[in-house]
Amino acid sequence: MSSRDPGQRQLFLNIPLLKATLYTLLIALTIWGLVLILYLLASPEPLEKDFPILPLITTVTSLCMLFYALTLPLPTRIISKQAASQLACALALNLILCLFPLPLLYNVFAQTQRNSSSNTYVTFFAVLFILNYGWFIFVRVAIRVILFWNRLRRKHLHWALTHAHVMVLLLGLMLLILMIEAAILFSFRERGWLAPLEMVPALFFLLGLCAIPIVVVVPPTALFSYIVMKRTTDRIRMLAMATSMLRQGDYTIRVPVVGEDEVAQLQENFNVMASDLQHAMRDLQSERDRVASLLQERRELVANVSHELRTPVATIRGYLEITLIHWNEIEAEALYQDLQVMENEVLHLQTRVEELFTLARAELGRLELHCEPTDAGEIIQRIVDGTAPLAWRSSKIEVVAAIPTNLPLVHADVQRLEQSIRNLLHNALRHTAPGGIIALAAEDDASTLTIHVKDTGEGIDPADLPHIWERFYQTEQTKQKGGGTGLGLSLVKEWVEGMSGTVMVESTQGQGSCFTLCLPLTNSIMLPAYAASKLSSEV
Repeated sequence: MSSRDPGQRQLFLNIPLLKATLYTLLIALTIWGLVLILYLLASPEPLEKDFPILPLITTVTSLCMLFYALTLPLPTRIISKQAASQLACALALNLILCLFPLPLLYNVFAQTQRNSSSNTYVTFFAVLFILNYGWFIFVRVAIRVILFWNRLRRKHLHWALTHAHVMVLLLGLMLLILMIEAAILFSFRERGWLAPLEMVPALFFLLGLCAIPIVVVVPPTALFSYIVMKRTTDRIRMLAMATSMLRQGDYTIRVPVVGEDEVAQLQENFNVMASDLQHAMRDLQSERDRVASLLQERRELVANVSHELRTPVATIRGYLEITLIHWNEIEAEALYQDLQVMENEVLHLQTRVEELFTLARAELGRLELHCEPTDAGEIIQRIVDGTAPLAWRSSKIEVVAAIPTNLPLVHADVQRLEQSIRNLLHNALRHTAPGGIIALAAEDDASTLTIHVKDTGEGIDPADLPHIWERFYQTEQTKQKGGGTGLGLSLVKEWVEGMSGTVMVESTQGQGSCFTLCLPLTNSIMLPAYAASKLSSEV
């Protein structure tokens, strides 16, 4: 939108057709009235032979038609009703302008050409009419060409540079031509070859002759300038297209570096900038994905922990309320059983809180492991002895251990190793149907102790296997059973890997799963240090 005041109208190419016609007629009437008044005041006699009435008529009508051509608005299309109306009005206006000076023109021909035929007057009038109308059409076409050329210069740099080069060349040639013509006319005038009025057509004739070098020199020069400039502007246009694609999100775009000039440096800088921006956006995308994942984990944590803690808290509260209401009516054996239930729920709460605490310390990098030589066989046997009777009594699941005697010691944290095995055993109990078997076995080789926790449960979906070690991840079976926070297996992985071990799983749906822990033996940790110290003492 233009910043020009809406009430202020532009003079050129903006006046309506009827108003422009009236303005032109008023200007013509004013000029001819002033000429007539000055002539009557200066000389009441008939026009003399030397009075320049013909150049005056030609000049005034040409200027009026120029004003008319400059004030009319351009039609939206070249062939249209608006263009036809303007041409018709221009034809009528030209006729009126040529008829205005009829008395003066007739007087001139009567005084200067008494012996000539009357066709001379008609011929002059026809030539004047045709020249003025052609002048109007030429100006209108020139306006369109200039506006089109200006649009090209604004939109395309190579056209702007070509225009600047051609304008400099034209100004230089025109200045040279004017100097040559002035010298020629001055020389003719000194010799008395030209009268003052005869100099005007001679001047135009010389201008026409000198325009020939312009026509010969300017087009090939403009073509050469266009070709040279276009090579540079093509590189800039390619850079502009790449910038636009980069702005739209294509960070892989690059431009070929051509040459060693400023444009080439700009291309090279763009490529470096695009590469840096691509890396930054990739890092930002990964960071955003990580943050989104953490936020999702937090939401799942809140939901899972709320669900996990609500059930034992509600159970404990219910038992406490009943005990407080009927405390003098409850038998000692029933009260003992209720206290055992509440103790189990408190232990469940303690386990969940411990898991969250361990998770928080692991995220902060403060998870401390006190590794020392540990008897893994004794830990496995103790866990099985404590879990097997309860598992059989509550779920009819048999828990057995296959531990060979004289197992070597492993380099592990006793508490975390026991908690890892309990997590795997608890997971197996939850996914094994009544009548199933859970077996804990251990075996060793030269440097590693391998612990297996194998069950005959429902197995794990192959689509879930790559994700079961992730925090807060729960399979569909776990969600349906409504248990767990999705932290048990992820904590097992962190603990075991913190003790320089590895974890893995094999599972077949409908047949069961086998979780495997591989831990380094104590001698495999101590032997390299002992050998290094012995070698240094010998040296």
